[in-house]
Amino acid sequence: MKKRISIVKFLIGGAIALVALGGAAYALEKTGVVNLAALLESEKTKVSDKWQDFTAEVYDIIKENYFEKATDEALSNLFRLAAEKTAGKPVAMSPLDKNGVEKMISEQISGMAEDKKKEFVLNTAIVVLYNLQPAGRNGILSQKQEKEMRDIVNNIDRSRDLYELVGIPKNANKETIEKKYNEKVAELLKVTSTETAKILEQVRYAYNVLSDENNKKTYDDIGAEPTVFTKEISPTVYYVYLSKVSPTSYDELVAKLNQLEKKEYDSLVFDLRGNIGGSVDLLQYFMGLFIGQGQYAYDFFHQGDYKPFKTLVTKHPQIGRFKNIAILTDKETQSSAELMVAIFKRYNVGTVIGIATRGWGTIENTFPIKTQLVSDEKYTLLLVHSITLRDDNQPIEGRGVEPNISTEDKDWKNQVDEKFGISSPIAKAIKSSLAKSPAKN
Repeated sequence: MKKRISIVKFLIGGAIALVALGGAAYALEKTGVVNLAALLESEKTKVSDKWQDFTAEVYDIIKENYFEKATDEALSNLFRLAAEKTAGKPVAMSPLDKNGVEKMISEQISGMAEDKKKEFVLNTAIVVLYNLQPAGRNGILSQKQEKEMRDIVNNIDRSRDLYELVGIPKNANKETIEKKYNEKVAELLKVTSTETAKILEQVRYAYNVLSDENNKKTYDDIGAEPTVFTKEISPTVYYVYLSKVSPTSYDELVAKLNQLEKKEYDSLVFDLRGNIGGSVDLLQYFMGLFIGQGQYAYDFFHQGDYKPFKTLVTKHPQIGRFKNIAILTDKETQSSAELMVAIFKRYNVGTVIGIATRGWGTIENTFPIKTQLVSDEKYTLLLVHSITLRDDNQPIEGRGVEPNISTEDKDWKNQVDEKFGISSPIAKAIKSSLAKSPAKN
């Protein structure tokens, strides 16, 4: 395989080479041995290889890292079809391999202006990635888009400042937070409107985050908002809502569980509705809290191979107190949250109640593209690297994870009563929770 070097290094090296060659070329030109203009034109040709290098690098990343094995013939033909889509006309390619792809790109951009070359090469790669299955799950990210994606995973919202919402400085103590919050709420309650109601909801959320010592510290340190929200539904039923699987979720849940020692809870409602997933690496720790250390948890399927993952932490002592556990799902429960549901079912940790999950059982990863089309721009490939499996070892992708009790059944409430006992506190808690949206308290 031809060695690839970044365009930054190439340009630096090229500049040094030209300086060194300049004097020699001038001397040789005097003797009629070499033409300086031809030498400089040769250097320009080398620089233009960045278009082929970029495309070839995308090709190699897909070949090595995409979850399905791709033959050269199939992958190169996909590049050809993408080039046809971009060019708006038939495109020939020979041979059907990476070299053929590079040659095709060179032919198609010949004579184009620099901006048009960039547009053609990028759009061709984008079309290729979009059409890799599952369609629309792969792509090319700019530096800004990659940062935004990582903010989503880390649950960082840069569009708002929780301190500004409450109207307090960042160094405010607990008493000041309480005072300013009450003043803000009293002021908002004077006006009755849909807009004011939305602002009031945001202010209450901001207060709940900043009034919690652990959540406030995390927000102050890295800007991440909490993903674990809890409340007492009854003296014996504890409610946990996990809004996203974020790098902070494990520590958040442990902190909440550590506060239960003197409580009387014997039942848990674990709400995963609307959870879009997130950091799958966290599951080896998070699920250990429920099933213990060293337990086989899940597989990644990649290019014909299965990679097993085991839990890495011991079961939390407070989990054992819950004689009854209900896991709530809906059609918006997806990605690593679906994998979590599958693990709950595999180990019979509670009863899954709700609707089948979304069926987004893919694990995406990012792969930096070293070749730069423009000196101040870098791109990253977002690629489906692996797929995940349900508790019955079928792919989650396109299927979702089925609940034990489906709320689409007309008699689902009776099924809940039969499972947990008629009029039991947890049966009432499940039905009341499912009657409203997940609670960010």
